[in-house]
Amino acid sequence: SAPFDISTGDKHFVDVNGSDILAYGSLESNETMDGYQQFTIKLDYRDVTRTPKYIVIVAAASKYGDYFTGGVGSTLYLDEFEFIYDPDELDKK
Repeated sequence: SAPFDISTGDKHFVDVNGSDILAYGSLESNETMDGYQQFTIKLDYRDVTRTPKYIVIVAAASKYGDYFTGGVGSTLYLDEFEFIYDPDELDKK
């Protein structure tokens, strides 16, 4: 019902397995990329009866980078980010 405050110093992070998470998706890769690579992350909806108020999007250049423990020298560029929501797809669950 309200924005979630993350505090790395207090180790207060989003619990992706929490009951307040309505959908979750991830993309993990071990590849080193030299250029642009298009990708799609499909969300796994855990609850289609509630309407979300907020969305959390985390992008990190290395595993656990969102916890500030990632690899030194990793760089991530995000461009032309798009969020597509099709309520008709939810009916197919």
